[in-house]
Amino acid sequence: MISTPSIYSYGKLKIVTEVAAWNAVTAFENNKFSPIVVVTSEIGSSQQVNYPVKSANMDLEEFVQEAAVAEFNNPNGRFTTAEFSIDAFSINGTLLANSFRPGLVGTDRTNYQDLNDVYAIQMFVNRAKQGGGYVINVYQNPATGNEEVKLNYVLPIDETWFITSGKYQPEYDAYVSPDKRAEMIQYVREIEALMQEKGKEETADLLNNGTLFREDMRMRIFDYNGTYVVGYPYTQELVGTSSLGVTDIYGASIGREVLTMAQSGGGFRYMYYPYLSGETKLTLTYVEPIDDEWYAMISLPLTMIGSAS
Repeated sequence: MISTPSIYSYGKLKIVTEVAAWNAVTAFENNKFSPIVVVTSEIGSSQQVNYPVKSANMDLEEFVQEAAVAEFNNPNGRFTTAEFSIDAFSINGTLLANSFRPGLVGTDRTNYQDLNDVYAIQMFVNRAKQGGGYVINVYQNPATGNEEVKLNYVLPIDETWFITSGKYQPEYDAYVSPDKRAEMIQYVREIEALMQEKGKEETADLLNNGTLFREDMRMRIFDYNGTYVVGYPYTQELVGTSSLGVTDIYGASIGREVLTMAQSGGGFRYMYYPYLSGETKLTLTYVEPIDDEWYAMISLPLTMIGSAS
């Protein structure tokens, strides 16, 4: 079959059209597992990365987990290509399949952090428990050996395990220096100290009127209902509104996810964040609870390779 879907290009930040062709193939001897293989042309956008995992999931419930995991682990198997592979995890974060890194199979990856201190596997697990969807991390691309931004699609098979596949995005500079990450944390701590000195409401006013505004990293503060307490000078109309309905370009409820992170103690994560300019920027975001009423979020856009920083 042939299709020409219109999809959002996260590299070009706009809707583009590409051509996709697919056919059903039989995967295993018992004929119970018949995934769909999708091939797309490079007409202006990267392939949506949910295709491989949804293909691998075709009738997977009827197939035994052991045989499926063995095929996912096979470096010459039908689910390993130069562009995509299928990884599998138990719901507790144990790696079940990775054809490029067999030495890690069977290990608990829950506390794995990428080069920007993001707990990617914990995010995979949380997304699987929520029914699946997109997760961004930074990981070594086996084709290049470089640490690159990776857009992953997570799909739960049942309540015990899930599979993922992802597409690398080498157009981004994946590395945020420890000094810059420490600066993000320090910015929050300075605001918290000012709140101790001047009070929360006065400090919020100073942030909202631009006195404490930083262009390089945007701070927002919310209460635990998800309501904006601090926007920034360009988005004063957000103050007093709810962030819980804010979604990214893939439909993920990033407002709710930031709230969940704050309730869990905070930390770093990646997100595509919509800016009022109409752009959607890939950011490294730091979340920290301020007290039992408010929490803060700072977003630092990742730079595109070759662009001015």
